[in-house]
Amino acid sequence: MKATLEGRALVTRRAAVAATAATFVATARTRAGAQTLPAITLAASTFDSTTAGLYAVRSGMFKAAGLDVTFVPMTPAAIPPAVIGGTIQIAGSNLLNIIEAHARNVPFTLVAPSAMFDDSDFTGYAGLLVRKDSPIRSARDLNGKNLGVPALRDFNSISVMAWIDQNGGDASSLKLVETAAPVSKAAILAGRIDATILTTPLLQAAIADGELRSIGNPYTAYGKSYLGLAWVSTTAYAGANPEVIARFGRVIHDANLYCNAHHAETVDMMAELNKIDPATVRSMTRVKFAPYLVASMIQPLIATAVKYKVIEQSFDAQELISPAALKPPR
Repeated sequence: MKATLEGRALVTRRAAVAATAATFVATARTRAGAQTLPAITLAASTFDSTTAGLYAVRSGMFKAAGLDVTFVPMTPAAIPPAVIGGTIQIAGSNLLNIIEAHARNVPFTLVAPSAMFDDSDFTGYAGLLVRKDSPIRSARDLNGKNLGVPALRDFNSISVMAWIDQNGGDASSLKLVETAAPVSKAAILAGRIDATILTTPLLQAAIADGELRSIGNPYTAYGKSYLGLAWVSTTAYAGANPEVIARFGRVIHDANLYCNAHHAETVDMMAELNKIDPATVRSMTRVKFAPYLVASMIQPLIATAVKYKVIEQSFDAQELISPAALKPPR
């Protein structure tokens, strides 16, 4: 009897998920009409911030909106040149890279929001990790230490520097060592670096066996509420294809809302993408996606970029947002 009830419950849950997805697809199909728009190659990392975009591809939401979208996983460092070179039309990127590029007149533009961070989801998403038996307990203890970061002056490294300064340490004394995220745990255990920053799902995998521990979440350093990542294109592509950008933005808006409310439905997809146990994805803090691009949610990152000399002077975050991007209701 128990097995029968569980089976019926599973069927009911699956039916509910299918009905919700069908609603999104039907809505998107109405928006799309009969016209077929140009194909898009969509690139992003395998991090959880990619979830909504990948879900929109696999569920058929883009197709129903008249967009032929192919997803390609890429390392964060490879994404900007691929977008500028035109092999990728739209890609997921952390905003600090885009802010720095904009200051250097590189023609990127934001077309849809991705991961946002606020007080409700800071805990568990990112961690500043050290060995379990390390004497490092606070920001001050990191003074003069070797910090492993994916890239110098990137979103992660600047967040660590800001967090250390805000919590009594001296970020200028750090020795930054470029260390790819998948091998950073081994680098700590081997003594090549003293600490590193990791995000989900690598964070959970790195601390699961108890060899590493977190002393804090550097992502809190950018502010209490901000947009950390977005989908970007070039100003040339977005300007020449405003209807493509508009449809893309509407699909991402719907996918963001769906993924925020249905974490369980994307577990297997993200486990497959990252080649990890689904249990790891189920246990981790999942990314929260923003519904719209809002300049005030980007401005805190620009301020931090100025403070740590990533860029020389501030600018209005609205300059980053494509005119074709989906706008919040007034």
